[in-house]
Amino acid sequence: LVHSGVLYPSERDPRAFFAAVADLRNAGKISSHGLKIILRASGSEDIYRQLIRANGIEDIPNWRYWDGKIIKANDGKYHLFCSKWPASKGIAAWMSDSVSVHAVSDNVLGPYKEIGLTYSYQNGKGHNTTALKLIDGTYAVVESAIVPGWIFTSNSLDGPFTYKGSITTDNNGINASNLTSNLQIMVGPDNKYWAISGSGFIMNSDNILGTYKVRTQSVYMPNPGMDNRKAEDPILWYSGGYFHVVYNYWDARKSYHIMSPDGVNDWKNTGLAVDPSSNAFRYTDGTVNHWGNMERPNVVMENGHVTHFTFAVTDVNKDQ
Repeated sequence: LVHSGVLYPSERDPRAFFAAVADLRNAGKISSHGLKIILRASGSEDIYRQLIRANGIEDIPNWRYWDGKIIKANDGKYHLFCSKWPASKGIAAWMSDSVSVHAVSDNVLGPYKEIGLTYSYQNGKGHNTTALKLIDGTYAVVESAIVPGWIFTSNSLDGPFTYKGSITTDNNGINASNLTSNLQIMVGPDNKYWAISGSGFIMNSDNILGTYKVRTQSVYMPNPGMDNRKAEDPILWYSGGYFHVVYNYWDARKSYHIMSPDGVNDWKNTGLAVDPSSNAFRYTDGTVNHWGNMERPNVVMENGHVTHFTFAVTDVNKDQ
């Protein structure tokens, strides 16, 4: 469906059209599987982009995007590394069809222009994509979930990224498993590589490929009404003199924050970090959005501080 020509918020107002598309989508009459809408030369695109997001119809394009790590380059551009798979195959296709992609923007909030696969290895296969700046100033992309902790490196965020291998781990006498699933890696204040597995085990290594030695039991803490067997998607970072973790409960759709002075000892639970059922998530026009799912938390870091959080979201429960 193509509309060519300028839209006007006051006269040729598309709000009713967006609302109708949302109603049809929610009723199961249309989906991103069989419909693509193109607004050509619409004008006021920032306004319409917000309205599209507020109506939850931004998935009408033909791809589902997930994960995501944003890094600011020395030239001021922002590089996003994430995964995608064909929308026509449904949400579960991430297990078989997910690939890692790279996008660039002049603004941390976008829009991001996709420039292609992050790497050519195995046709870009990857999921739970994240990235980091290495100790020597080069860069790495990390893939896990459907692959065993693959590491790709490049001298520049522009690529090309080259496959270096899978990380190796050492349980260090601790009963830990699935250490390369939903993996997140960062550089700590001691110039070591620190990692957290999807099940909450903290590890560190002198090298990006390992060997990563497990340093803790799972750091996930008891939370009222929550089942830690359903905790996942941790993000690990260091700022303000503390190691921080935010992790998500996929069934309750809530995330919690913990912190430690050294990454190993004295982890403290600071409580609820993210609740998509709250009214905390609003656009500049005041519109509030209650996301069906809000997963894969990550952080944008500049000058040692968190400037933004990112999430993978769906406008309805992803199992619907």
